[in-house]
Amino acid sequence: MPTNPTRPEARFVWTALVALLALVVSTSALFGEATDDLDLIESLGRPKPKPVKPATVVEDGVEIELNTKNPQPVQITQLLTGYRKHTNNPAVRGAIVSRLIRMGDEAQKQIVELIEADYARAQAEYRDAFRAEAANLLKLKQRNTTPQQIEALRKQVRDLSKDPDLTKEKIKKIGDPAMAQLTQLLTIDRASVLNGQGIQAKRRAVLDLAVWSNRAKTGQRSIDTSEIDRQLTQYEEAVAMTALSGDERDRKVMAENAKLARTLDPKEAEGILRLNVIRLKVGLPVQKIDPKLVEASRDHSNDMSSLGFFSHMSPVSGKRTPWDRAKKAGTSASGENIYMGINSAQVAITGWWYSPGHHKNLMKPGNIRVGLGKYQRHWTQMFGR
Repeated sequence: MPTNPTRPEARFVWTALVALLALVVSTSALFGEATDDLDLIESLGRPKPKPVKPATVVEDGVEIELNTKNPQPVQITQLLTGYRKHTNNPAVRGAIVSRLIRMGDEAQKQIVELIEADYARAQAEYRDAFRAEAANLLKLKQRNTTPQQIEALRKQVRDLSKDPDLTKEKIKKIGDPAMAQLTQLLTIDRASVLNGQGIQAKRRAVLDLAVWSNRAKTGQRSIDTSEIDRQLTQYEEAVAMTALSGDERDRKVMAENAKLARTLDPKEAEGILRLNVIRLKVGLPVQKIDPKLVEASRDHSNDMSSLGFFSHMSPVSGKRTPWDRAKKAGTSASGENIYMGINSAQVAITGWWYSPGHHKNLMKPGNIRVGLGKYQRHWTQMFGR
């Protein structure tokens, strides 16, 4: 007889087979999980690998990363990378610079190029930050004053130079009080700007980069920063005193003058700056430094001192008048002031301010070029259109 699949014996065999298959599958999974667990336990028992500490050297008493077993080009690249990395660590940067300049011409050339680029960028950032802070302080200072009030004060001073009967007394009575108010409203103290957030740190960065630049170029470890500091101070004082300038032409001229001022005697540069600050306060265009007028002015001051005369008319052939002297220097002139006294730019400018004829020269709107030259106690100031 044929087998009947519905018989009890057949159903039992079929059920047993299914159960056996399920047992095999579950056992495989169990052993797989157990294997994974054993691997985890073994890994926990193994000691963790220690991090490899970068190779270092000590330079200028500071530890810097450097693998001296690498070829020199690789070492140079590593040091340059370290210099870029440690932007907020001047000590490490300085040590890296010292190391690089001892590694030959190629290393020195690369670090000089890198520092010069950083130096230019840091100077620009610092100047922008200083000027922005000065502008903010000026805005706060003028919050209770209208532009019309400021212009009225400026006009009082400007109108004095148009007075045909101008006297020292009028300058003192009308000009000085108006200038005092304008100074109060339009002048920012340099120290106040330096106290602004982040300003001192940016200034320090400029000085550090200047030191590293000189060190990288010369190899000298001891660098005098007094000249760099003087230039920064001169810029800061100029910005603090001229923060009121909103005219693009004036800003451009003042920036050019700051560069040219480095070629002048510091007292000559101071005198030109003081006059331009006065002109800015009263709303007149600032005067651009004309190096040829500076040359003619110095020459006349020298002649007056050496030859013992004090006059706009010179006994020297070819230099008799201011116009002759300007032409001889390769330029032209529209006026001249002379002074003899103590060796002070401020005193010379003040003396001319209270002298009616000289005052008018200082305040002429059309005098947009200037040269100031001193020799001992003699000063000559020449103007050009």
